[in-house]
Amino acid sequence: MDKYINWVIYGLLILSFWALLSIGIGLIPLISISNISQESWSKLNVVCLNLAYSYLAGFVIFTLTVTIPQYKRKMLNMPLIKKMINDFYSGLLMDYFMFCVENKSLTLNETNERFLNNYRRSMDKQFGESTLRHYIEKRTNNDRYKSIDSFRQQKIIFIDRMIPFENHLSANLVFILNQLRQREISFVVDGYETLKENGRDEIDNVILSVLDEHIKLAKQLKETL
Repeated sequence: MDKYINWVIYGLLILSFWALLSIGIGLIPLISISNISQESWSKLNVVCLNLAYSYLAGFVIFTLTVTIPQYKRKMLNMPLIKKMINDFYSGLLMDYFMFCVENKSLTLNETNERFLNNYRRSMDKQFGESTLRHYIEKRTNNDRYKSIDSFRQQKIIFIDRMIPFENHLSANLVFILNQLRQREISFVVDGYETLKENGRDEIDNVILSVLDEHIKLAKQLKETL
């Protein structure tokens, strides 16, 4: 829809310039139709020229008072927007990694395995293999649940923080952000502890599929910037 609106705006701008150059200045030859009298053409030209002046004046005023200030605000806020998106994505990856390595009942595909291997190598470089292994081994079931709940909390905080900046986002970014809003995660988080206590490990794979969707959308946000 935004694309068609832009076509209309800039199409009218081009027609206004054409009317100014043709009717107002005479640099472009006038169009004439034999079926219309010269008097009618003159009146029509006056109307078109007045409309062109009005549109051009309105376009200039809108550009100076709205478009340029919005662009400046966008440039000022874009580093903060990028940081919020990158932090959100990085936080999701960490919790996603912990969930995958701590739940042995998961059915991982090739993409999951590749991510875990790459992320583990990255973590080993930062903290050392023994430190990472010790950290994972000492975590309790309550710690594991907190990693799952952290997904929900990060999503809520991230979306709340992005609301004031949505006017600075492109249509694609807003679309992806709305998809993220619509992906529900609360029902699997709320049911995790109860279902795990009852021995139903299937919930792990359900949560994995939900988390996969969120990771994919967060990555799209990061790559669309």
